[in-house]
Amino acid sequence: MTTPPTTAQEHDPSALRNRLVDRLLAAGHIRTTTVEAALRRAPRHACAPEVPVQTAYADDIIPTRHTPDGRICSSVSEPWLQADMLEAARLRPGHRVLEIGSGGYDAALIAELVGPAGEVTTADIDADVTDRSTRFLATTGYDRVRVLASDAEHLPTEAVPEDDFDAVIVTLTAWDLPWINMVAAGGRLVAVLRLHPYVWSIGFTQRDGALISDEPLTVCGFVPVQGAGAWDPHLRAPTSVACPSTRTTTPAPSAPAAAPARRGHRARDVTRTLAHERIGDGDHGEGVYEFAVHGYGPTGHLSATEMTEHVQHRQRNDRAAPCPHITVRLQDGTGPTSAGTGGLHLFHKKHTRIKTDWPVVPRAAALLTDGQGRCLAQQPGPARSPEGAE
Repeated sequence: MTTPPTTAQEHDPSALRNRLVDRLLAAGHIRTTTVEAALRRAPRHACAPEVPVQTAYADDIIPTRHTPDGRICSSVSEPWLQADMLEAARLRPGHRVLEIGSGGYDAALIAELVGPAGEVTTADIDADVTDRSTRFLATTGYDRVRVLASDAEHLPTEAVPEDDFDAVIVTLTAWDLPWINMVAAGGRLVAVLRLHPYVWSIGFTQRDGALISDEPLTVCGFVPVQGAGAWDPHLRAPTSVACPSTRTTTPAPSAPAAAPARRGHRARDVTRTLAHERIGDGDHGEGVYEFAVHGYGPTGHLSATEMTEHVQHRQRNDRAAPCPHITVRLQDGTGPTSAGTGGLHLFHKKHTRIKTDWPVVPRAAALLTDGQGRCLAQQPGPARSPEGAE
């Protein structure tokens, strides 16, 4: 039986902090005693004095700075996501850690995890944000954290240890990962990364100069990186008059990989849209959807056909995989048709090339379609584990 909190507890930072941590534990966001202890100690309310203490310990963001047009450009992130990212970083006492995107609270949590023998550097392009972080860290006893006002893409050379960081944590939505060379062999990089329309928190390990994802991806969102590494959201392929479309019917939808632009085709020739419509619930309520892929321009039918083949391939081979494997390497300058990739599932960024591979895990879902991806019959779904079980 749970005892309701008293009036005093409703305003006591320590009681509210412990209740928040208890909820994060119950939800599975905290998985180690070290991350739990850090969250129980660091005073989140002290870095957000503008809001009531109850708001400071809600599992939600706290906006701390806005652009002139009202968009949030700095915030204290949701505790559940901070816990997930700290777990993914696998920090240990003595580690040297770089945080990209400052605010103070996350740096305090990192300082708790690496201890007095560790080193923490937090960087942000906005001097007002770093000033705020400096004040919070100084008044709460975390003044050993180094705070830098710098464009994250051009950090001072002296800020990077000679043998690199043990971990880099990017608490902004990044379009690229220019920090790949700052991670020590075997070290961790945890970043919120944009790949086309998707934004994921991804944990990587540095192996042989590459970053290899090795944890489930978390769909999320942060304020975007500013400065030299900013993503331009206005870059869009133009549309034109629609060409014939291709359709395929599958069970309930799951985000497929986008069909690649065909080599030598202009952007307006390969623009396409993917839509789905629920056409039946089946006997088990899992739903059957029809996907429609529309190609545009003189070669739009080729693009539509190719996209349809990707959807059918994913339905047959990849739907049982929890998430793609992502590999990040330094950009080698070979362009969109690097050897060994065929141009598929490869994102060429400014500093890196990012490859995504979906593990082939055939299962019962594949039996619902024939060789052309047509729905055969609705069948029972796989047995589900109890919530929280693995």
